[in-house]
Amino acid sequence: MTHLRIVADENIPALEPLFGDLGDIIKLPGRHMCADDLVDADVLLVRSVTKVNKALLSKSRVKFVGTCTIGTDHLDKHYFNEAGINWSAAPGCNAGGVVQYALAAMATYSPDWSSKTVGIVGCGNVGGRLYRTLKALGVALKVSDPHKSSTDIPELTTLDDVLTADIICVHTPLIREGEHPTENLINAANLPVINPNALLISAGRGEVIDNQVLYEHLKSTPTLNVVLDVWSGEPDILTPLMPWLRCGTPHIAGYSFEGKLNGSLMIYQALAESLAIDPLAINARLDAVKREILGEQEALAANSINEAVLATYNLKADHQLIEQAIESGEPMKTAFDKLRKAYWQRRELGHYYCPQKSGKIFDFLQLVNSVKK
Repeated sequence: MTHLRIVADENIPALEPLFGDLGDIIKLPGRHMCADDLVDADVLLVRSVTKVNKALLSKSRVKFVGTCTIGTDHLDKHYFNEAGINWSAAPGCNAGGVVQYALAAMATYSPDWSSKTVGIVGCGNVGGRLYRTLKALGVALKVSDPHKSSTDIPELTTLDDVLTADIICVHTPLIREGEHPTENLINAANLPVINPNALLISAGRGEVIDNQVLYEHLKSTPTLNVVLDVWSGEPDILTPLMPWLRCGTPHIAGYSFEGKLNGSLMIYQALAESLAIDPLAINARLDAVKREILGEQEALAANSINEAVLATYNLKADHQLIEQAIESGEPMKTAFDKLRKAYWQRRELGHYYCPQKSGKIFDFLQLVNSVKK
């Protein structure tokens, strides 16, 4: 097998255990990769901060691009097809982390969420996982997704109807053109539809909500509870919006330990298959890395579902990260990426188990694991 030169985002985990046998690995800051970095590269591994297009690849011989993320709006797939470049993404890799984020937001800012109506905008890998989790818990739901049918999702309705829910979770990908674009999907025309006391959670793509319009809306409707993990123009975000939010975080909803590792595992499998590596060898490598890195489950003691969720993830602590960055005076354009790079090792709900073999918490953790697919 050819010895490859692999250029990778330095924030991708498990690079050596997974890809080390395939060739040399060069780690670089994802947002600052340039064409000169890729002159001798065969493989490019990125996350969502790297725009991969003809300009970036023009000097390279790259024949495989892998993004260890759900989204693909940062990839020029038309160019890949023209240039004969294989590519792969990691759909659903961080769904568990984003669901944990949404549940933590609800537990923190709407503790009685289980008796309220939750609206989900976008019911793909992440929104679908949240939908199945909440449905199994008996929560009343409304769903908006033009790519789904009411046969699969009986709660399917219009976007405006979803925006009347008590809690609204936005999980759409960023689509700039076509029949169903999502850029500025939530805007000046429909923000007023949202109940002024509702909880709005955005953990998909920043440009799905018009941030400037949201800022102006919150100044006149300060009772609206907004939790924002994704922002327009990252990393140079609209910092004046922060004081009007209940919670703002630096695009880390899906940055769980498992979420990032899953992305690496999925892209390794795609690359290995493109290299015609024996499937048994691929599975053996995947299993070995998972055993080595994930470790054993941890016991969790809690008296309620909210308590269990918050025992695994204190969302307010992540909110303080951006607050402290703003107070430090460091330009957010650099601080935002630093916060993501130094993000702590958050384990998903599936990493925990209840020592008691029955009861509400045991059932909840069992349910979380049962809706993974």
